[in-house]
Amino acid sequence: MMGKGWAQQKQLGYQGFAGEERLASVTQSSIAPNGKYIAYTAAAAGKGIKLIILQVDGNQQYEFPGVTQWAFTRNSRHLLMALPGDTLGILDLPKATILKKAGIRTRQLPQEDNRHRLALITNDSLLILYNLATAATDTIYHGRDRISQLVVDPPGRQLAFIAGDVLYYYAAPMTVAKPWITKDSRGMQPGRQLTPGEATGFSNDGRRFFVGVNNVVPAPVNRTPQNVIIWHYKRDLPSLEAFNNQFSTGIGTTKVGDSTLVLLNHGEDALLQRPAGGEGEYALAVPRHQYREQSWRPGERLQLWLVNTNNGHRKQIATGYHRNNEYSISPAGRYVSWYDPEQQQYFVYSIHDSMVRCVTRGIPVPLANETSDHPGPPPPYGMAGWLPHDEGLILYDRFDGWQVDPAGAKLPVCITGAFGRKNGIILRLMDTPNDPNTSTPLPARQQPWLLTAFYTATKENGFYQLLPGEKQPRLLSKGPYIDYAITLNGRMGKKPVKAMDTQRYLVTRMSAQQSPNVYVTDDFSSFKQMSAYNPETQYDWLQARLIRYPLFGDNQGEAIMYCPQHLDTTKQYPVIVYCYERQADQLHVFREPGVSNGELDIPNYVSNGYVVLVPDIHYRMGQPGQSALECVEAAVSHIGQYAWIDTGRMALQGHSFGGYAVNYMITKSNRFKAACSAAGLADLVSGYNSLWLGESAQWVYETGQMRMGATLWQQHEAYVMASPVMAADSVHTPLLIVHNRNDVHVPFSQGIEWFTALRRLGKPAWMLEYKGEGHQLQQPANQLDLATRLKQFFDHYLKGLPAPAWMQ
Repeated sequence: MMGKGWAQQKQLGYQGFAGEERLASVTQSSIAPNGKYIAYTAAAAGKGIKLIILQVDGNQQYEFPGVTQWAFTRNSRHLLMALPGDTLGILDLPKATILKKAGIRTRQLPQEDNRHRLALITNDSLLILYNLATAATDTIYHGRDRISQLVVDPPGRQLAFIAGDVLYYYAAPMTVAKPWITKDSRGMQPGRQLTPGEATGFSNDGRRFFVGVNNVVPAPVNRTPQNVIIWHYKRDLPSLEAFNNQFSTGIGTTKVGDSTLVLLNHGEDALLQRPAGGEGEYALAVPRHQYREQSWRPGERLQLWLVNTNNGHRKQIATGYHRNNEYSISPAGRYVSWYDPEQQQYFVYSIHDSMVRCVTRGIPVPLANETSDHPGPPPPYGMAGWLPHDEGLILYDRFDGWQVDPAGAKLPVCITGAFGRKNGIILRLMDTPNDPNTSTPLPARQQPWLLTAFYTATKENGFYQLLPGEKQPRLLSKGPYIDYAITLNGRMGKKPVKAMDTQRYLVTRMSAQQSPNVYVTDDFSSFKQMSAYNPETQYDWLQARLIRYPLFGDNQGEAIMYCPQHLDTTKQYPVIVYCYERQADQLHVFREPGVSNGELDIPNYVSNGYVVLVPDIHYRMGQPGQSALECVEAAVSHIGQYAWIDTGRMALQGHSFGGYAVNYMITKSNRFKAACSAAGLADLVSGYNSLWLGESAQWVYETGQMRMGATLWQQHEAYVMASPVMAADSVHTPLLIVHNRNDVHVPFSQGIEWFTALRRLGKPAWMLEYKGEGHQLQQPANQLDLATRLKQFFDHYLKGLPAPAWMQ
């Protein structure tokens, strides 16, 4: 019998989705350096977004509607925020007062120096320093050119900015900023210009500056347009040239006090890694043409170059590098490490004596992914980073961490004592650099290390602590939720954020049944909840069940079965199978309901009386479609044992690679009453020689997601057999196709081929094309339209509702 609380819960829907139907949720969060305040944004469609600031151990609370950008000052006294209308808000936290300064460009929040002055950009071409303590101002730049990027060095002693095509520099006691690098500076090549972007900034010690350098885009010339585009078999494809010219920003570096620019990479090479912390003497690069050639020849081996940041000289140190490999420069600049996929070992190059050493042969367990089902050598489990002073390198096996000696004098040591492997727990260091390619050192071994843990059997998440001198980590906390987990299939949750000056962390926690909320912790054993957003309790929500069943070979199948929260076992529920790679590790991930960008909105369907099954897909080389079919068949056969599952009302849905799986499965099985394929391949033969993001798509088929393991000419019959369009006459399942003309991942022609084949054969098929859209829908109106039509499509075939007008 239905309880009172249950009866009052609503079903999710799309009718009022622009208003109340989207759940309120935490979107971003941060913690003050002293750990005494946190800030986060919460959003709900129709109600806008708001910034909330809370005192952790007190009662202060502030709310500011419409604020999405904010930052605490270094001394934790103020919070800066971008208020609507190019107005800067300066909140004095102890005094509980706010100063509003209009006319400040807030698209980039002000930078703070070590004298607690803010660098404020006004009217795009005026830069002033505002003293937070005295409110005094000093103008350091007033020019004609727009300021495009402003950075302060980490110590806060100096700043630089780009205005027009000039890099300017300022440091006290200077009164105004002075030009630093111009188009006439030594080292600046003709036809190049400074380019603001992520590459721009000071080194950690403030002694060196890095800046993007790109080709000058010529102004259009009024003349008769060229009507011919020449495709030459010994040159880059025209589309490939345009794509790479757009994204081929070089990196230049200069030292403070010097006006010489040294280009670290330019036309002939691609930069892989800047010096450690920006302070080292060397960078890493590969030849750009070789890097691009791997999209045509996946087995192509690349050269790895060492680039001197003082003069730009290059030296080849290795051959055999792959662009998806691990690589790193040590923090002290003494070593370069990389992973060799064929030998499945890590190698270290010693810069001072040019020696190359294998440093992992003493490790008795695989460093390459044992679960990989892609053709070719499996990828490595990964690298945590370097110890300070280049004392060691921390690498991972499937479960544990290993310390290796870059000099090769000491044997590798398992830092977690094989605890992870013995207990089926994936242990990973949490305090690793956000960007592993910066080679920022790990905490010293003399400090306690924090580990994030993922339990492979239960999919639970937790934290351990590894104390100096101990080989077995100590459990701090764990549970059926996700705080921050690192699995073999990727990362889940948000990385905890540490307060700069204390051991307090800000953690975001979620589960399948609970929205993400923010907590603070000082020890990862006890947590204080700071936000309380649980809008899912207003709705008939879902429950997530992990199921297991036998598969082909030695594989064990795993799937998540999403059922109604208040499952009625006296009823029978229709089932939609959602296909995409492996997602069972996401058992405790909160799936926020929403409209559709091409994927299935799982909470909405479950709230409206469906069961959604998400099975892991394991692959055999050369049989991507058949492998998916066997995995899905095994999963749906397993759940058929439940009396409340209606095996006569099942459907399929998938996007991208999942869309391909759907296309293939309906050519081999009549089990499903309906199917939707979004942006899915249908013809591997024509797709093989198409483009993917401006490059050759051949690698996607040989060693990428299609896992064919051979070229089209080596295994022509296998490509034909794996192509759904070749068996279109076997389709008896009504199909909804979604494909858009601007798709740069899966060509629009694939959707056209598939639809025209089915139409010619008289098969029930519809195709939705959204103008201006690509691989995924980006426009909210289009997302809502697709979600609505997809729901109507499945409701018609699985629930017997009348077909909407667009299907008739």
